[in-house]
Amino acid sequence: MEQKWGGSLLTSLEVILANARRMTWEGQSPTVGHGDREYPAGVRVTKAEMKPVGARLERSKTLPKYDITIRPRQPIGG
Repeated sequence: MEQKWGGSLLTSLEVILANARRMTWEGQSPTVGHGDREYPAGVRVTKAEMKPVGARLERSKTLPKYDITIRPRQPIGG
């Protein structure tokens, strides 16, 4: 993540979360939170594990490596 976001200095977790909560795309706001657990380095995802994630990706025809829309998972019970 950059050290600035929309002109705001990212000086604390609270500032980062506040900026993220203000984002919208097509009228939708993200669910934003902070996970405080540690994740191990070097973990690899198998092709089988990546398949359900890949099914939610929509790649741009002109910039498929960089312009990717990720469709959200269906909410539990939704």
